[in-house]
Amino acid sequence: MTELRTTPATPGMPGMDQQWLTMSPSLRKELVVDLRRHKESLVAIIEDPVRSKFFQIGVTEYHFITLLDGRRTVQNIIEAMRRERGYGEFDEAAAQAIVNWLGNMNLLDTATSTQRLCQAAQAVENQRLIGLLNPVSFRVNLINPDQTLRKITPWMSWMFTPLALLAWLVTGLVAWMLVSSDYQRFCDAA
Repeated sequence: MTELRTTPATPGMPGMDQQWLTMSPSLRKELVVDLRRHKESLVAIIEDPVRSKFFQIGVTEYHFITLLDGRRTVQNIIEAMRRERGYGEFDEAAAQAIVNWLGNMNLLDTATSTQRLCQAAQAVENQRLIGLLNPVSFRVNLINPDQTLRKITPWMSWMFTPLALLAWLVTGLVAWMLVSSDYQRFCDAA
């Protein structure tokens, strides 16, 4: 999983000093962006199903990229981040770093990336359709067990302690001794 590391913008790029602020970038349509809890903090995961890649970003970056709709300019998004989202110190350097990273990772919807990735998306879709026609391997989406597992983990975590392992080993040893002490009767009963 690739992680976003925000670095300061490189000053003095020829012709790009303020021009990039008037761009209206958007994320590719097939990307899935989801907030998740990881070690007591929130992180955002960007899933690229076409390339089978995952990217982990912070909450600030998540709020920024959710505003990339192709209609707002980067300058408008920076102002919205400061005013509506409460990121008063969010500046142009951070925005430029995020936009550059999204472009480098081919996550932005641009003419060149769109054409190349449309072909890859079509190939993935064709493989998925062929997989649906294969009677040996079919997939049934049931439920996402994450929420249920988070609720029962505090109640069941004792099963993964050294004491529980010792109890299981003692139970197995007693069962083995009982079966081996009267093995012939065990085989006859089976």
